[in-house]
Formats: sequence, structure tokens, C-alpha cells
Amino acid sequence: MARVLVIYASRYGQTEKISNYAAERLRHLGHTVDVWNILENEFSRRHVRDYDGVVMGSGIYANRFPRPLLRIAREQQRDLTKKQTAFFSVCMGVVEENEQTQRDLRDISLNFFTMAEWRPMQWGIFAGSIAYSKYNILLKYFMRFLAARAGYETELSRDYEFTNWKDVQSFVDEFSQRLHRRRPVRESIARPDF
Repeated sequence: MARVLVIYASRYGQTEKISNYAAERLRHLGHTVDVWNILENEFSRRHVRDYDGVVMGSGIYANRFPRPLLRIAREQQRDLTKKQTAFFSVCMGVVEENEQTQRDLRDISLNFFTMAEWRPMQWGIFAGSIAYSKYNILLKYFMRFLAARAGYETELSRDYEFTNWKDVQSFVDEFSQRLHRRRPVRESIARPDF
């Protein structure tokens, strides 16, 4: 089986939860998996080279990904292009049934890939959570506004989870199948999976 590195950036915990789920699912499917939260741990190039595949994930914060994630993707670009890779983003905007919002979310990821000069073999966007218990007062009301705009009434006194775990499992299972097939990585990918 393959050795897989799951790299993620999580501020409020849902991306961490999804990353840990992905790691456990990959282990269940027979792979050896290490998990790194780049916002908390030092990261070095030698780690990517030691793996057959890399899953990278992050929440979208203020219409972008955290700078450390972009820095690592740029620094590791050469090694990442030689691996089976998957990328996922976590954002509440995905629950909106608004075509412009969906295009904007795809564009944020595509812009990230352009800046990193790297395209993963597979990528997707998952709904996250609203963690009112972890937000400052301004973010609480802003997230409540966004939830209402998407058609969800929420109370500031509790947290809400919107992640579709079947979608996450399908994403991870597809990545595992890519690892089993050991498909060669193409230099350019016309359209990543979405």
C-alpha cells in the first residue's frame, strides 16, 4: 500500500476534522498516513519526497487560503507534481444555491493553483461548520448573516456542522483508487475533478 501525507490548515477545527477523517479512511483502506497541521507544525521538503501521495486541505478565509499553505505548495511544487495529489477546500459558501458564489469558490481554488504553479490530480470543496463558540463577536454576526443568506436560521448559542461526510468519503476513496492504479501524473491537467 501507499504512504500518504495529509497536509492541512485549520483555524476553527472543521478542516482538521475532515483531514483526520480522510487520514482514518485512508488507513482503513490499507495506506500508511501521516497528518500535518501546517499552522501548528514546522514543515520541510523532505517530508513530501517520502510519500507516494499527498492530500492538501484548507478552509477559505476572507476569500483566500492561508499564506503558509501557498508557501508550502510553492516550495513543494516540484515534488507535488511527481505525486498523486488531491486538494480540498472547506467553505460555508458551498451550501448557498447561488451560481455566482459557486463560481467564486472555484475561482479561489484555481487562483491558488495558478499562484502555486501546481494542479492537483483531484480537488473538491466541502461545506464546513459554523463554530460560534470559537468566533469573536464580529465573526459570529457575520457568519450568522451568511447562514441566513443561504437559508439557514442559526442561534449564536450553539455550533452547526454542514459537512456532507458521504462526499468526503467518496473523495478519499477516489484518491485511494488513484494510488492503487499508480496512474502517471500528467504535466498539465485540463480540468481537475470537481
